[in-house]
Amino acid sequence: MLDHTVHKVVAAVGLLAVLFFSYTSFAKENIQDLNKNNGLADLMLIHDWKNGDLAVLIRHEERCDRSSNPCLGPADGITVFGSQRAKKTGEQIRANMGLENVDILTSPLLRAVQTAQSMLGDAKLLSSRHTICGQDIIRRLAQHKNSERSLLLVTHSTCINDLIQSAGYRKAGKPQYGSLLFVKILPEGNIEIMGQLNVE
Repeated sequence: MLDHTVHKVVAAVGLLAVLFFSYTSFAKENIQDLNKNNGLADLMLIHDWKNGDLAVLIRHEERCDRSSNPCLGPADGITVFGSQRAKKTGEQIRANMGLENVDILTSPLLRAVQTAQSMLGDAKLLSSRHTICGQDIIRRLAQHKNSERSLLLVTHSTCINDLIQSAGYRKAGKPQYGSLLFVKILPEGNIEIMGQLNVE
């Protein structure tokens, strides 16, 4: 009887070891750093962008209530520095990729709205900051994306991390202010994270 129990324990430990090895082998580790490539000038990104296949999640710029830099407006918004950097990012997006075939959405929180205005001009307000967030973010993102147009979403670090984790990455990290996460929308509701670009 004791011998039978030992065999069960050994089998269970073996199964756990196999599952752990499989997880560590197949779970993704790090997202590609697009700063090391051509960034916004990457030809594959431009092709997918113009083809309407991409969703880009942008973290809002520098929060005023967490910085000693001067505020652009109210304390729950972004700093003047963040606004200036967002404007430069928007100029780079327009110059390298264009905004002709793009829908622009933003979280309704002031810091996201100010980032969208500084970076991209007008953006459609979502009903809540959580509208495209949570464990089912991939489905929600697909619901808000027109199949023939790319999508820009100005959002928050928690939402970006939701997407990274839902895509199977073990390390989400903390997206920098103003960073861009490029996601290719695949058939049947799947996604491929193309990479992340941090604002210099």
